[in-house]
Amino acid sequence: MANQLKMAMVNAIWILKDRGWSQRRIARELGIDRETVARYVNLPGSGPKPATNAPTGSDSSKPAKAPIGSVGQDTQKPGPESQCESTASSQRIAASQNAQPSSVISLAR
Repeated sequence: MANQLKMAMVNAIWILKDRGWSQRRIARELGIDRETVARYVNLPGSGPKPATNAPTGSDSSKPAKAPIGSVGQDTQKPGPESQCESTASSQRIAASQNAQPSSVISLAR
């Protein structure tokens, strides 16, 4: 099998060539033979290639639905901020239900 350059080296050749460097300068800077640089510069379709395995969505795709109770859903009644608020609220409701009118309390004495 023939020797091949690592992809990082090939990309470096393409980038330097795109920046206007000569093939001899690229070979000197990277420490490779100038004929090797010429081989990779003159490859048909040389240069970075787009990804071929990019995922594609279906044409009839639907937007995602937010889970119930998530931010941005205005249809739900806001609940207590914390358990402490929930407990305090429950205690206030219970106290108001158990409270007797003051006139009844004064008569009981």
